[in-house]
Amino acid sequence: MRLRRSYRAVAVNVLGYGRSAKPAATHEYHMLDHVEDSVALVRALGEYRALTVGFD
Repeated sequence: MRLRRSYRAVAVNVLGYGRSAKPAATHEYHMLDHVEDSVALVRALGEYRALTVGFD
């Protein structure tokens, strides 16, 4: 897959998937928590906008 120079691909194991933490409490999986984690990741990569694609 080729991306334009202005794009990059990042694969993330979100909370509860892959080798990430798997909290037992269901309240740990609220959508706003996932959004906050995604925003923090984008900021940590030095970006301010992102196009997000995902599947389950």
